[in-house]
Amino acid sequence: MGSKSQQQVQIAPSATAAILVVMYIAAFVAVFNENIINVALHDIMAAFSVSATTAQWLVSGYMIVKSIFTAVMAFLSGRFSMRKLLFFACGCIVAGEVLCLIAPSFSVLLPSRILQAAGSGILFPLMMNVVLSCVPREKLGLYLSLGGACITLGPAFGPVISGLMCTLFGWRAVFVVPLVGGIVVAAAGVKLVQNVGERSNTTLDILSVVLLAAGITAFRVFRRRVLDQSDCRHRGSFRRHCAARPVCGPSAQARASGA
Repeated sequence: MGSKSQQQVQIAPSATAAILVVMYIAAFVAVFNENIINVALHDIMAAFSVSATTAQWLVSGYMIVKSIFTAVMAFLSGRFSMRKLLFFACGCIVAGEVLCLIAPSFSVLLPSRILQAAGSGILFPLMMNVVLSCVPREKLGLYLSLGGACITLGPAFGPVISGLMCTLFGWRAVFVVPLVGGIVVAAAGVKLVQNVGERSNTTLDILSVVLLAAGITAFRVFRRRVLDQSDCRHRGSFRRHCAARPVCGPSAQARASGA
């Protein structure tokens, strides 16, 4: 499967440029969507009356599902065409964003967020596959670096823009930007994106996928518990320190001198 992903396809330079622009934007939308929920967790906890541990699954669940889909992309890219994968991923993101916008409860919000993760987990490696398939070898460094720039800028802009949207319009507004981005990518893909690369009859190791999902989930749960316990210990130590520290402000000094 590795050799297949690196096979280059000869298409017109203008068509190549159009495909790459669409895929770069798709990768940016995918990674932008990762961190939009962080700034809205406090408001979501208040809106649905859930604990911080429960709300944190909006982040943990997203990362788990995204990691799984990224890992199985070698299989998916061999069995399905690039256009099918692109439209499926955009459909997952758009549908997930819409459901999050209208979610009446946390039990609807969480699966909707996980649906977005499936699309994001496909778009990032799909962009890399397209670059390896379309770009001449002597220019691979340039175009891979452009893709890396999109992947870096997405998480940088995500919290800033989503924080502004959350402050001005409420927590549901954080889903508007990736919703629009998913629609734009899908619309542009219909006209500009061609199938590149070759398909192959690959097989999926189901046991490996199950073990991967179990391992990532266990790691995230263990890490979350360790962080929670560490936070509790630090808070307790800080409170004991404040309680034991003598008061030395002006009012205390005045009382001491008066006595």
